[in-house]
Amino acid sequence: MKHIGFEWLHLPLVSGHAETQQKLRRRIPLNVFQQAVHWANAASLPVVAYIIIGLPDDSIDAMLDDILFLTSQQVLIGPSIFYPPPGTPVYDQCIRRQLISPCDWVQFRSSAIVVETEQFSRTDIVTLFRLIRAINFAKSLADRYLSGNDNLRNFLAGQIQDPTQTCFPTKLSRNELGMRLLFDLFVHDDLHGVAMEQQSDRTIQYTSFPYRINPALVKQFLNRVERTRITGIQTNHAFTFSCSALE
Repeated sequence: MKHIGFEWLHLPLVSGHAETQQKLRRRIPLNVFQQAVHWANAASLPVVAYIIIGLPDDSIDAMLDDILFLTSQQVLIGPSIFYPPPGTPVYDQCIRRQLISPCDWVQFRSSAIVVETEQFSRTDIVTLFRLIRAINFAKSLADRYLSGNDNLRNFLAGQIQDPTQTCFPTKLSRNELGMRLLFDLFVHDDLHGVAMEQQSDRTIQYTSFPYRINPALVKQFLNRVERTRITGIQTNHAFTFSCSALE
């Protein structure tokens, strides 16, 4: 595939849990997935690994398991938010459990995030989606800046001269903005957005704005990611964590 010009390999892991795969009739053993990733990495063929978040029988812990597993792998994480496709067993299950209405066709799309259960809310799913985007950005930084392993918090502190600065003489690049947002997330446990509020001939002002998220889930994620390497997408370089970071 690499020889004839393929540029990316897209793998539908769906879930790392065997019982979930069986219910969805997606039988991809984890060791087979890892072997495919290994072959692709060896051929310098970058991988997008897709998981579904928000399945009716899923739990927060199970979704975090999948996210953190892929965080440690040399892949880009492709999050697909569950939607109920009519005519499938999981659609029928959603109808029986009264998770969806069979007549409301606007629900049957990923962006509706229609399914909520006792295990998770729509806000939880949006929170996980935003956290995956942050992880993917950190993975791209590992590819771009690292030659081995480095502590993520110390790396970000070294890249940002003044984390509290909000006014700049020129427009910040996507990369600069992203690192500031990562710093706030991984150092201050704060997942938020940023907007360019005003612009003049000499200064550009940036303002933070809150996301609709579950703060407790953000903290749960950060506690678990402490034990996980954030591995690059096209390299095996990785960010790690330590208790002594920034001390």
